[in-house]
Amino acid sequence: MRHLVVLLILGGVLGFAVWPMHKKVLEPRRQHLLGYLQAPPHQLAGASQYAFSVTSGERACVVPGAAPLNLSDLPSKTLALVLGGFRGPFLIYMRSEAERQKQEKIHFNLIDYHTKVALLQPDYPEVWVNGSWDLGWNVSAQWSRPEIKYEWIRRAIDFLSVGVRKNPNDVSILTQMGTIYHLKLGHAEESPYYRKWVRRDEGHSTYLIAYEWYDRARKVSRKYGLEHPHFGAPVLNSLACHAVSDYAREFTQRMHDAFSQADKLNSENKIAEAKRSFAEGRKLLAKAITTWDWAKREWEAQVSRFPAPDLPHKKFVSEAEEMHKQLTEFSNSVSLERLTELVPRLTRPKLW
Repeated sequence: MRHLVVLLILGGVLGFAVWPMHKKVLEPRRQHLLGYLQAPPHQLAGASQYAFSVTSGERACVVPGAAPLNLSDLPSKTLALVLGGFRGPFLIYMRSEAERQKQEKIHFNLIDYHTKVALLQPDYPEVWVNGSWDLGWNVSAQWSRPEIKYEWIRRAIDFLSVGVRKNPNDVSILTQMGTIYHLKLGHAEESPYYRKWVRRDEGHSTYLIAYEWYDRARKVSRKYGLEHPHFGAPVLNSLACHAVSDYAREFTQRMHDAFSQADKLNSENKIAEAKRSFAEGRKLLAKAITTWDWAKREWEAQVSRFPAPDLPHKKFVSEAEEMHKQLTEFSNSVSLERLTELVPRLTRPKLW
């Protein structure tokens, strides 16, 4: 009898918490699906069904036969109220279950778990940052084929994109998006493959995309006086500069490859093909010169903003100046016939 009284009291408390939401959340959906207004007891039962079904890890339906509800179908604040005291245990369960299934290499529910946790804490940046890191780094590393790794990195980007929409001025989320494109897609062991796929999927270099995210993060930081939770201002502002330098290195490497191919084809007397490869090399050379000049200006602005002598920024200014000068001189003298002589003299900067 005592347990029954306790359950009735808890039911009453839950009813008072859920009842104010029925007109704005549940009722419009039911009216749309059923075409009529349901009785209040049925409305309350639907809300309770959703709360307890989600808490147990199942997918709930508002009405029998309807499509299951996703967590994103209801506002996150509403969900927090519906879950009530179950919210904390639910989050713990979702996180622990995601970690367990990741360790056991059970992947099909991981995105759903991370999404549920994030949408219950949409204003907490670390949820989005950690979730994208888990998907993009930890889960992708469990696969050997680069194309499957890349698919998981894309899932991490999609997941983090939701965090950007919900927190458009959060420095850590914006920086994390840049880090995925710059370090994971640009500096991983499989980066030669990733860079091609990013150009195919997004039409731009992964380093240029990384620069845009880093630049957005540093602008938000300056405009609103926000700090990154782990990086100081010099590091945060230098990330965009590093991305531009890598963008210039990528053009320089591709230029080397095009000219080397042209030289090889010319030596094999395949003149038409050699001329096409040489023309491609000239285009890449012009882009490399322009981008190294851009990198130099970015690093000069960084030195001006953070003039501390212990920072290595001047070294990167010198590198950009030297590469720009070398490529400009090369551009003034290069020809298809002189590739064998000139190309080996060029510095070929390393990408990770």
